[in-house]
Amino acid sequence: MLRIAISPLRKSPAKLPSHYASWFSRSTLYCANTPRPLSTVASLRLSNEVRSALEAKRPLVALESTIISHGMPYPQNYETAIQVEKIIRDNGAVPATIAIIDGQIQIGLDEDQIRHLAKLGRAAVKASRRDLAVVMSKKQTGATTVSATMLLAHRAGISVFATGGIGGVHRGYENTMDASADLTELGRTPVAVVCAGVKSILDVGRTLEFLETQGVTVVTYGPTPDFPAFFTRTSGFQSMLNINTPMEAAELIAANHAADLQSGIVIGVPIPETDAMDDALVGAAIDTAVKESKEQMIFGKESTPFLLKRVSELTGGNSLKSNIALVKQNASVAARIAKDLSFLMMVIGGTVVDITATAHEASAVSMLNSSFPGTARISLGGVGRNVAEAICKLHTEGCIFVSAVGGESKGQDGSDKAAGVVADDLFGPWLIGEIERKGIMKEAINKHRPRTVCFDGNLSAESMQAILEICNDQNVQTFFEPTSVAKCDRPLHESMLDVLLDGALDFASPNEYELQKMALSARRLISNQKDHVHLSGLSDRPVTNAIHDPDDVEIKADDNSAYNGLLLDAFSVSQFIPTLFIKLGPKGVLVFQRTSHRLKKSSKHETSSSLDLEDWRQAGAIRWQWFSAHKVDNIKSVSGAGDSFVGSVVASLHNFGSMSLSETTRGASSAYYDGLWSDMNQIIKDGQTAATLTMQTYDT
Repeated sequence: MLRIAISPLRKSPAKLPSHYASWFSRSTLYCANTPRPLSTVASLRLSNEVRSALEAKRPLVALESTIISHGMPYPQNYETAIQVEKIIRDNGAVPATIAIIDGQIQIGLDEDQIRHLAKLGRAAVKASRRDLAVVMSKKQTGATTVSATMLLAHRAGISVFATGGIGGVHRGYENTMDASADLTELGRTPVAVVCAGVKSILDVGRTLEFLETQGVTVVTYGPTPDFPAFFTRTSGFQSMLNINTPMEAAELIAANHAADLQSGIVIGVPIPETDAMDDALVGAAIDTAVKESKEQMIFGKESTPFLLKRVSELTGGNSLKSNIALVKQNASVAARIAKDLSFLMMVIGGTVVDITATAHEASAVSMLNSSFPGTARISLGGVGRNVAEAICKLHTEGCIFVSAVGGESKGQDGSDKAAGVVADDLFGPWLIGEIERKGIMKEAINKHRPRTVCFDGNLSAESMQAILEICNDQNVQTFFEPTSVAKCDRPLHESMLDVLLDGALDFASPNEYELQKMALSARRLISNQKDHVHLSGLSDRPVTNAIHDPDDVEIKADDNSAYNGLLLDAFSVSQFIPTLFIKLGPKGVLVFQRTSHRLKKSSKHETSSSLDLEDWRQAGAIRWQWFSAHKVDNIKSVSGAGDSFVGSVVASLHNFGSMSLSETTRGASSAYYDGLWSDMNQIIKDGQTAATLTMQTYDT
């Protein structure tokens, strides 16, 4: 999903040229996973905490309320509900307990509302999907079941839901046809339900068959695919697969959204081993409770609360303790899944309109004093926008795109939002004030809390400094796309020395010409800061480019596409930007990486007056690898090919960082660099494939 975060173009697409308008219609493809706009959920009352989280795209976890009113007695139900919400917050997500209060759907309850619902207990209506309209029209208070909670969570834009256990096919189904509405809801609502499996009072096997018929993906969160049975860790049945990490679960959910399957996912989490019940004991209690329910003619939605209460009585309260333990564990797992699912990328950069003219006759390029028939194409461009589009096409969750673009910029009262806004033209003014942009960017990063931020060279040095400072404070991975020779060295400004040496800028993707200018600025910084502790290893020892490795022959200068000093220039720039993806056009890509925060020299050269790059490589301080270019047939346009390469690389680095780093180790450990280097072949291969595909189209 490509979200234009700042100053969107306000003109109607219908008023623009038809080709330009088509870009707007196509852009909706990127928004398939975007939560519904708050204006479309006017019938939902959102708590301030939930509303803020939705607006900021922070991770949320939905919670049902039937577990409060019908699942446990008071005060355990109230205490557990409060503790579960705290667990979700402690794990980095926002809880959204869902209920109907006096006929109004409420997404997110405060403590007083939770206490009120807990004390009401079974006096609250047990509200499934079918009951929602009745409860609302009669202004009643209702506790939502799994099916109703799924539906309302999806309406609010919440993708992860934690509960105790889902409903299922009841024992004796062949005579009663009693199956929970949870199962059909899972077949039509794309919400992931984190639970302890199917309540063991039900027919687990038939329930799994029913879910398969509904097209519901069922997985187990744990080391084996054994499907849990609520009070016990295994049911005798298996899921289609098992997953072991929150990121794996998040990737599954993202893929489900990307395929637009419109069905839910069941993630079965076995109860903690220390809290699991004895199979024989709980089995005997369930058999007794089921028998009693038949004798007392208890069916339908009253069946499950009766059975759970009776099993708790028959087990001396042990089942209630197990129930509380598994609910808390499910909440913790769901919060971590939601957090990984919300790891966003942000691109900050330029948006322009590209107009490309192509002469029909090949000979026209050598005849400049005449006109020739040809074709003109108009499309959206700009380095930042191109990179963002590439990310959206390659990464299921897309990214936030922050840009200053054209069009009217009016406040709610119709007045100009900011002084100095240029009047409308066909494409609109492209940049607002630099001071305002600087503030907007910091606000956007604070609001959306991305894991990765990519920015292009269209920003000023002051704006880049603001981005790097806040990303460094928030442990956000950063990537710089230099854009052009004129703009490429803006991050290497002396005012940014401290934040650069603190590791704030992780990656950059210069071409060879941009690299040369960046190297000049880097060497100037090194020369001016001879006494800085991080640069002291360079200040008094000249570094040469005496490389004789046969693998490097391909990047030696024999034409205008590479040069002998390329590795030395990369070495200089890497003192401030540890990993460089150097684009060499037809000669491929060179990846150059500094592997430690401070350089370490080979001891045998301690007394020498100069060092060459091979010394640093042998000492484990740097490494590099060259990747040959892909052959491309049927080239239509090279515009945007480098941006597509960058978009693919950024998406790969984002995925790697999300799976490999804790919040306190980003880019700081050799293990991170080693892991990244082991994935480099695939990262570059994917990036080059994206670039070659772009070259075979007229679009950027």
